[in-house]
Amino acid sequence: SVALLTLVMLTLSAVYTSVNRLERSRAGRVFKASKDDPVAALSIGIDVPYVKAVAMFLGSGFSGLAGSLLAYYYNYVAPSMFSASLSFTIWSMTLLGLGRPINALLGAFMLTLVDRALAFIVPVLGLPVESPDYFRYMFYGLIIVLFVYMRIKRGAGLWS
Repeated sequence: SVALLTLVMLTLSAVYTSVNRLERSRAGRVFKASKDDPVAALSIGIDVPYVKAVAMFLGSGFSGLAGSLLAYYYNYVAPSMFSASLSFTIWSMTLLGLGRPINALLGAFMLTLVDRALAFIVPVLGLPVESPDYFRYMFYGLIIVLFVYMRIKRGAGLWS
């Protein structure tokens, strides 16, 4: 419905704005320092375990907000609604969204677009696969492997 879409878009813009403002604030720099180099952050007096707990708290709050919108949309929540496939989808979106808040939105959009395209293209091409989920899993696996590879290269100083 239009009302739900409006609610979701308003919530998305509020969350995006708050995360973007948080990232550019002093607290955002503390979060970044704690993530990038916890030893250096400790040496300048940042309480890294506390900062990581606050980051976990904020992430849990945003996840709870998203879950409440999902529950409102379906009017029902059950453990069977959440599968390993959904976990890999969210994990891949998270990997694509590392760095900046806009990357998370673009990653979610890209993976949703790929998911819908595969659901359309696989039957049209007549590929001998029962479900486009196989191709989706291969794509998500490729994303995860590439990001782990890039992370290793960045850690070795070979990726900038």
